[in-house]
Amino acid sequence: MEWLVFQQVKCLQDFGNVVKVEDLIKECISRTKQILDEKNELTEEEKAVVAKKVGIGALIFSNLSTTLIKDSVFVWENVLDFTGDTAPYIQYVNVRINSILKNIEETYNDNISSLKENMEENLKNVFENIDKEIINSDEVYNIFKNIYEYENILKQTAEKYEPSILTSYLLDLAKAFNQYYNKHRISTDDVNLRKLGSIICIITSKILVNGMNILGIEMPDKM
Repeated sequence: MEWLVFQQVKCLQDFGNVVKVEDLIKECISRTKQILDEKNELTEEEKAVVAKKVGIGALIFSNLSTTLIKDSVFVWENVLDFTGDTAPYIQYVNVRINSILKNIEETYNDNISSLKENMEENLKNVFENIDKEIINSDEVYNIFKNIYEYENILKQTAEKYEPSILTSYLLDLAKAFNQYYNKHRISTDDVNLRKLGSIICIITSKILVNGMNILGIEMPDKM
């Protein structure tokens, strides 16, 4: 028999130190909705759907991000920070990736579905033809280093019963993608650069969605 020791979560705002889960969920969804009202032009129906996925996801991720044997302090601004080490940050990166792929399909008429089906062959072809300076760049190295670590991360998470290993990894992967995105053009007339960027988008999104699903967190289509 194995025993897991779970941390105590202390909420510093609004409810005091004793919090009903249903109240916490409602408040988090409400606060997420307020953020969405300020940030974008989604319809009210879309905001309701996104606020639920982002709000609940933020709570789950915040709880699982802390090592199980340690207590944690719950602060709204940290949990719902779209640019911090949070679920909303990862969800936003995935929304960005989907937007990039959609733009590439519409602008260049690329067949993203075909790219997904022949990933290894396409990646090999890109590596053979693209500028080696790009292949050897820190951003490309870091993103693929993170990608290839995924299976080992899942193994560690399961063996140690420690979801914070997976949450940390997903944050690292999302940050590695943003670093690549900020340094290298993805939607570009250069076919090989565009194909490399598309493949990185596809693989990164697949891992982010899969990893968040393991944690019980849904990914919104828009944010």
